[in-house]
Amino acid sequence: MVKTAAGAQDQPTNAFATKALERLHQIEQEATEKKQQELKNLRTALATIDQRIDELTEQKELIANAIGQISGRKEAKRTGGTRTDYSDFRPRLKRWMEGHKGEKFTSTDLAREFPELAGKQVSIVIKPLLDDGSIKKHGERSNTVYYVD
Repeated sequence: MVKTAAGAQDQPTNAFATKALERLHQIEQEATEKKQQELKNLRTALATIDQRIDELTEQKELIANAIGQISGRKEAKRTGGTRTDYSDFRPRLKRWMEGHKGEKFTSTDLAREFPELAGKQVSIVIKPLLDDGSIKKHGERSNTVYYVD
């Protein structure tokens, strides 16, 4: 009879521990989801800021040209757009592509997944990864897909 009583006590303790572990796992999962959402929001904000900087640079050039024309001076020389450094982005793209081994992605798919590629020429951003063989491509122009073997 003592064994039955002890067995009955062990079961609620195990159930309590199981529930506690499940709740702990749920909390960790919620935290991870919140972090991922915040990371996505920050990346979107960064892409939006980069796009806005490009727009402002273009407006600045237009205003400088207008001032040059009104004042009779030569038209202001058009300066090149601001260059974005993708050296910190490429390893992240490479890891993501390796995590999706065997899948093929178009430039549009990649721009959807990575907001910092929105409005950019994906082939130029990816070129160093293509050159070192990390990422492969198939097709030309609008039919190009990128993948990892």
